[in-house]
Amino acid sequence: MDFKPIKLANKPLIDGFLARDAFEVADVHFNNLYLWRKAREISYAIIHDCLIIATKYPDSTPFYFYPIGLGDKKAALQALIERAPHPLELRALQSQHVAQLEAFFPNAFEITPMRDRFDYIYSVPELIALSGKKFHKKKNHLNAF
Repeated sequence: MDFKPIKLANKPLIDGFLARDAFEVADVHFNNLYLWRKAREISYAIIHDCLIIATKYPDSTPFYFYPIGLGDKKAALQALIERAPHPLELRALQSQHVAQLEAFFPNAFEITPMRDRFDYIYSVPELIALSGKKFHKKKNHLNAF
């Protein structure tokens, strides 16, 4: 497997894979990947016609996002399992990914939700008003700016 660092020139490739799949997790969208590429190693590979994103923080083992695209996701995951010198860790799974993973590899993975890593959605009117205790820190940042 040939993982390559994320570069600006990879935007069309990554966006193309995401456009062909129902991947809604913000962590795997190109802008987010590119923005964080200097804080941690972020690389990608094409495996069985699926885009695989790998992330590695300094002094830690890498983790991967669920295969993206219309390729053979089971074969891509099997290749990752066989390649990994450590237990394979997948992050930012959507509910359909969990169901697929359990169907592909019954009882092979321990799935632990990490609530502090869940995506969140803000209400536009609430962000505009920034009223109440909930937005106090954001309002302070805005005022300081």
